[in-house]
Amino acid sequence: MQRRRFVTVCAGVLAVSACASKNLPVPVLGSVEELAAVCGVWVGEYRDASSTRAGSIRFSLEAGSDTAFGDVVMIASGRDRSFTPQADRYREEQRRESPRRLMISFVRIAQSRIQGRLEPYVDPECDCTVETVFVGKLSDDMLEGTYESYLGGRNTPRTGQWRAVRTCGPAEASD
Repeated sequence: MQRRRFVTVCAGVLAVSACASKNLPVPVLGSVEELAAVCGVWVGEYRDASSTRAGSIRFSLEAGSDTAFGDVVMIASGRDRSFTPQADRYREEQRRESPRRLMISFVRIAQSRIQGRLEPYVDPECDCTVETVFVGKLSDDMLEGTYESYLGGRNTPRTGQWRAVRTCGPAEASD
């Protein structure tokens, strides 16, 4: 009974993710074994070192695939404007929406280490384009690591930590 309930919850998470997200596919590079190790639905959060920015992370990778779907929702404390994907920079009405999803653009897995980047986005604080890269380590059903965000071409990054937990794996989803 409990396993059936777990499977139902996983199916619900997948359905909500699929329905709520109109994400573009994210290429994931790695060996077949390494890709299999990160299959499933991952949900987590991040926080910058100053604790003024935080948000959620969500992505999924199906077994036998080298393409994931995922996004990051970024929230800055005390801000009335949201972070905006760079492609939407000049759409003022969209800049007022809060929060906005930022797309993960690339992920590579090698020897239980993960690295990737987000699509460039506009930071409302500096009204500048930001590029973010992240690195982390896979340990069982947890991914965790650090990220660096480079604001408007500056050399000194804003840093933070992130973690995501596998909420549903490919074996559980197919039972």
